Amino acid sequence: MAGALHVPDELVVVDAARATGWLSVRRLGLPGVGEIFSLTRVIQVLYEKTTTSRRIALVDRFDRAARDGKGLAGALIMIRRSPFWVPDYYAHQDSSWPDRAKRACEVLAVLGEENRERWEQIAVSNARVGTGLSRLGSKVTADLLYHGYVLAMANLHVILGYPLLPVPSINRFRNMVG
Repeated sequence: MAGALHVPDELVVVDAARATGWLSVRRLGLPGVGEIFSLTRVIQVLYEKTTTSRRIALVDRFDRAARDGKGLAGALIMIRRSPFWVPDYYAHQDSSWPDRAKRACEVLAVLGEENRERWEQIAVSNARVGTGLSRLGSKVTADLLYHGYVLAMANLHVILGYPLLPVPSINRFRNMVG
């Protein structure tokens, strides 16, 4: 029946939340303002703790489904990570995840060791981008799209066996948004 809802058998979760870092406590000494900053920080910490627990539970669920051969398959894409992060983890998991280990080595070869530091810098820079509903600008948008594309391609190839394609040029994404 057209338009009928179906239960998914695969889920890709993208977490683009900005990393919570250390904040200055200088403003906490200001009467009234300090309390507002304290409450805001408590909300941020609670949010981070809640989402961290959910991410761990999701990955555990995906891994159980992969091991059992039944259940919801899936992968987590976190914009604050370099495309090397997941392949680095699985590259040495020959005994636990032989297929993922093989695919991880393929991804590492495509990414190129010479590009590792550049991808780390891109991940750090993109992790600082706010997730509010404000205009980002062409450069930031292109950087986020480029990073997200390569990150998703790497993670989905390693974890779910999606096709591994050549890493495109950043100029492809700059031209899209430019």
